[in-house]
Amino acid sequence: MPENFLKSALDRGEFFISAELVLGRDHAVPEAETFVLDASRERDGIKIISITDLPGGNPALPPESFAAFVADRGLTPLAHIAGKDGNRGFLEGRLHALARMGVECVLALTGDAQKDGFLGRPKPVFDLDSVLLLGLINAVGAGIEYNLGSRAVRSTPFAFFPGAVVNPYKTSEPDQMMQLYKLQVKLAAGARFIITQLGFNLRKLYELKQYLEREKLGHVPVAANVYVPTATIARMMREGDVAGCVIPDALIERLEKEKKPERLERAALMVAAAKDLGFAGAHVGGFRLSHADFMTIRDRALEIGSDWRRKME
Repeated sequence: MPENFLKSALDRGEFFISAELVLGRDHAVPEAETFVLDASRERDGIKIISITDLPGGNPALPPESFAAFVADRGLTPLAHIAGKDGNRGFLEGRLHALARMGVECVLALTGDAQKDGFLGRPKPVFDLDSVLLLGLINAVGAGIEYNLGSRAVRSTPFAFFPGAVVNPYKTSEPDQMMQLYKLQVKLAAGARFIITQLGFNLRKLYELKQYLEREKLGHVPVAANVYVPTATIARMMREGDVAGCVIPDALIERLEKEKKPERLERAALMVAAAKDLGFAGAHVGGFRLSHADFMTIRDRALEIGSDWRRKME
């Protein structure tokens, strides 16, 4: 396997940008392949490619089907693993498959509730939630003991680098404190890094940093999720098609009038803010964004720097 760019950036204390690719319901993924190829050709391109696992509760290409393509191009795959579509036996098998490919970075998720599938709604599983899934990831990493007939054997250990997510955007105190409590449980279960769920409220991101400092968890690397919505995607979020996302009408009205450069500028402001607020990185995603778009966001964020507050007024 090539260099693990996520671990290297965290070890050096360097701000990183990862790109989230949403794999859809088809084995042909030309846009994702083009993105990875463009990133691999760029000497200073995006090095960490995050690969979703059946997002939105819909059937899709699983991340282990694409991770090798990413790694073979000298980039670091970050494979999402959602517990809601398989029992613990199936999930362990998926982890062994990732270990076989040498994929170290995995993001443990409970996952979105199932929606439509072949001949109707799929049967939910939810055998393991994100916390228990972290326990399985670390158990597979250490080697799982089991009986093979009368013999006691252990599976081959593999050093996974597991992460988890947190939602800092809850609007009521009880809901928010439950999220923060679960974050601490995930860290106790072995999460080595955290990515926030999708949101746009920088004050809530600042609250998360303050909470981590208060709880003496300021050393935990947290990446801020920065999403670049179109008006169509924003309307889907408002209607509840993306769980947990609240989009005000004013933002949708702005998006309906904006062109892509304005949307990329907003994302660059959020990346600059995340870096200035002390986050370890930015986890950037958006529908049909090219690698060149990501480079525009990154370079513009560097130009903005700590001036992001004035530009948001």
